[in-house]
Amino acid sequence: MVNNNSVLLFKGKEENNDEYQIQFEKYNYSLQFIPVLDSTSESISFIQELLSKPPVHGSVIFTSQRSVDTWRQAIQPSSHNTIHSQWRSLRLFIVGSKTAEKVIALDFFNHAPIVHERAVQLAPEMIPIIQQLENKSVLFLAGDKRLNELPTRLKEADISYQEVRTYCTCPHAELTQRLNEQTIQEGKKQEEWAVFFSPSGVNYVLERNHAFLESIPKLAAIGETTADHMIKCGLKVTLISPKPRATELAIALASYDGIL
Repeated sequence: MVNNNSVLLFKGKEENNDEYQIQFEKYNYSLQFIPVLDSTSESISFIQELLSKPPVHGSVIFTSQRSVDTWRQAIQPSSHNTIHSQWRSLRLFIVGSKTAEKVIALDFFNHAPIVHERAVQLAPEMIPIIQQLENKSVLFLAGDKRLNELPTRLKEADISYQEVRTYCTCPHAELTQRLNEQTIQEGKKQEEWAVFFSPSGVNYVLERNHAFLESIPKLAAIGETTADHMIKCGLKVTLISPKPRATELAIALASYDGIL
């Protein structure tokens, strides 16, 4: 089947060998990228101060790739930055396989992580493990727009945690301009799909150009958390990627469009 469909991804494009570009080109999709989110790392000095002393926690939770980026900056070798060896022995709990890949690439922790794609899936496995640890305190690394699922579950299980805000999310500086450009381009072929990658991305786009989405017939989400938020915002979700990866997303769209 010939594919003439255009897909709009609400995310930034990697400079070299973008995986989404590679995967979607296999099915002859025309791809557009609009960067939606930007972020600034926070609490680097505070994390470095924690790392310089024996840990008071028995485990650490990473909820996003941006938290890993902040952690990476905090552990960079320097003359004034020392890391106590016991930090490498903390148990690891991670939301998202891509986040887990980044954590593993740090080669910092000794334990293999417990990983689930959603916080609601992670909590049932994580809580019993933490309850069996000698040190039940948790270091919870998250952004300014984190969801309440994990803190709520920790409180319900009477597990103490220290939350450290590792980054602040904001709209990308070019978002409004790029949305307006997409709207006013005369003669441009209309996108058949638009794909969202985070609840914050949904909010930022809707705040700036709600009408633009009404002209796109099919909306997709990279995962269930984003899809749930889209539905709460009144958007119709045509498809949810089985896994938050370029390969699975491209296959899912191509299957829906009858290309496979």
